[in-house]
Order: sequence, then structure tokens, then C-alpha cells
Amino acid sequence: MYQYPLNPIQVIDPMGLDAIENMTSGGLIYAVSGVPGLIAANSITNSAYQFGYDMDAIVGGAHNGAADAMRHCYLMCRMTKTFGSTIADVIGKNHEAAGDRQGQPAKERIMDLKK
Repeated sequence: MYQYPLNPIQVIDPMGLDAIENMTSGGLIYAVSGVPGLIAANSITNSAYQFGYDMDAIVGGAHNGAADAMRHCYLMCRMTKTFGSTIADVIGKNHEAAGDRQGQPAKERIMDLKK
């Protein structure tokens, strides 16, 4: 397994699949906003994960619970505010597609994409 610095939770990408997500979403962000957009997206993602940790300590449910839902909401709200709704929608769907490639249960995908 190789180290994967853009995954602050797992710190690794054992199946080598996250590169597809990052290339697709990152390429879209780069095309629209350049390097500053990539930096902003990375900062937003890190903030969302920290927000999820903070909410888990308060309400619990870091995985498929309340804190997870709040983290997803926070992430998509910030991405929408920064990049617009169309790009944020693509980013969210790419993220869930990456989960599908890693064996994410269908119920989890449905919950995460719920509007």
C-alpha cells in the first residue's frame, strides 16, 4: 500500500481508486478555477472532515448517522457557494461513485445523495 496524502482519514488508498475521483473532480475544478480552486476545494474538504469530527463528539453518528449527514451537508453547501451548484453536484456524485468502486452499500449512496 502506498501513502496517499489527500486522504486525511485513511491516509492510504489501498485499492488505487481515489485517483479517479480526484482526477475527475480536480480536473473540473482546475478547468473552472485553476490552482486557487484546487486549493479552495482541498481546504473545504478538510474543513468538512473536521466539522464531521466535531459534530460526532456532540451528536454522534460519524458513519451513516447525524454527524455524517451534517458533514455531507456542510461540504456540499461550501462547494456550492464556492463553485456553483452544477460543479458541486458533479463533485458530490463523483465522490459517491468512488465509494461505489470501493464497495459502498447502495443504501449508503442513496442516503449521501439525498437532497
